[in-house]
Amino acid sequence: MRREIEAIRKALISGKREVSANQTWKRICQITEAGDIEGKKIRFTQTDMERLRSFVIREAGFDPTMDTLKDGRVEQSTVSVNEKLARGGVFDSMVIAGRPKGGSVPIKEMGELPAGALACVSIDKMMPPKTVSDPIVIMENGAMMAYLETIRWPDNIPNPIVLYRGHGINLPEIKKWVREVPDRALIIPFFDFDPEGIDMTRQYEAQRCIVPSNWRAIENRSPYNNATKYMKQISKRDLLSQDTRIPPAMRRHIAHNKIAVMQEHILSHDLPITILNFELLPTS
Repeated sequence: MRREIEAIRKALISGKREVSANQTWKRICQITEAGDIEGKKIRFTQTDMERLRSFVIREAGFDPTMDTLKDGRVEQSTVSVNEKLARGGVFDSMVIAGRPKGGSVPIKEMGELPAGALACVSIDKMMPPKTVSDPIVIMENGAMMAYLETIRWPDNIPNPIVLYRGHGINLPEIKKWVREVPDRALIIPFFDFDPEGIDMTRQYEAQRCIVPSNWRAIENRSPYNNATKYMKQISKRDLLSQDTRIPPAMRRHIAHNKIAVMQEHILSHDLPITILNFELLPTS
């Protein structure tokens, strides 16, 4: 129902009286008895638009012309009997942090964590960024947070603070917190080894990132390489050719072999990893 309500909200705000006759809108027509299906389009009268608005007010507890779904289930439950309409997932507003061998993480009033344990708190429970003094690895994929003890960390960061980058409403908040860490050298993104993953490190103003140590040995036909994903990424825009932070040899190798290796495969195929220092690279 969340998808249908969001579709109605967007249509009402835009003022459109005509939408594509996709499955979502066909369901909306059936539920609300509003709109006339004419071929590949659905057309609405002013009365239909009012009916759609009234439907959202009744089902979700807010006026779609003035408000939107709440981010959390508890917040949504204050306006609607259906708390599951909330936009955010259960942990979308939380920060998840841990350390491979255990230790302290930048969370207020938090003792040392056991090895592999994860802390899950709201962003306001984080320590001020200026207090950070240990390396912080920004993890792209949440599933990897369960394997901090298994990852073969580089010798120079055997026990970093690991922070999940987020995926919902917490993503911009975590990114802002990371950007406010004064010593940029402490921030080390660990993303998928593909054009999008490397390009994403720019968002964190990072001076270095984690890549497979044996990147030269990765080929198009390597069992863990996803050349199809590479082609999808590169078809949108050329993310590598202008990225002078990356060694030319690495850029050429990735492009020639159409390399896209996900974090999960780096772990499951036991690929060693290393830190790539952007600031030490030539500009051409």
